[in-house]
Amino acid sequence: MKNITTYDCLESIVEIHSSIKSADIYPKMLSLRKKDLEPIVGHILIQPKLVSEKWGGGKIYY
Repeated sequence: MKNITTYDCLESIVEIHSSIKSADIYPKMLSLRKKDLEPIVGHILIQPKLVSEKWGGGKIYY
């Protein structure tokens, strides 16, 4: 959430993804601190294990 990059870590995707570095584009990120980011990141990391067939599928499953 601090420095968002592609999966291979070669390119920054700050301009198209919410992060602390892109707080000018995503103002909500400016008020978030590390203690606020930890539950968000935890949710993102656990979701594929909980709803594996639905994760990343968009609106077709809802």
